[in-house]
Amino acid sequence: MSDTTQQVQAEPQEPAQATSTPTQETTFEPITSQEQLDRLIQSRLSREKAKYADYADLKAKATKWDEIEQANKTELQKAQDALKVEREARTSAEVSLLRYQVAAEQGLDAKAAAFLQGSTREEMEASASQLSELMGGSRQTNTPNPLAGREEKPESGSGDWLRDSFNRRN
Repeated sequence: MSDTTQQVQAEPQEPAQATSTPTQETTFEPITSQEQLDRLIQSRLSREKAKYADYADLKAKATKWDEIEQANKTELQKAQDALKVEREARTSAEVSLLRYQVAAEQGLDAKAAAFLQGSTREEMEASASQLSELMGGSRQTNTPNPLAGREEKPESGSGDWLRDSFNRRN
């Protein structure tokens, strides 16, 4: 609206300039009524509104597109992160299993498997050989003795299983 106000104020000066420069048009009609000014302003406003008539639709579409893109990106990112975690867990489990297999093959105790180093079978076998040498060449088996810790006591034969089990512990 300030453009039209400046135009109205600048227009009375144009006829004086028009006489000095013959190339300018001199068909200007001064605004003489409020209705003419209102029509001029209304036509200017309608031209500006026409430029941005579909702005609300475009803005809604752009917002919706951004939301969909963000949702897809988030789902994709979540899937990639989950896949990465699963791969790392699988790799860790495979390496741990390989450690226990090499330890068992080399005759080492299961507790010694934690000290095996390397990521391939060959590296772990070399580590197992060194560990076995450091342990004095004594290789233990992982098979427990089922009779270890049992004492041979004659059965009391009291007939009361609870009393007998209590007496065996003492």
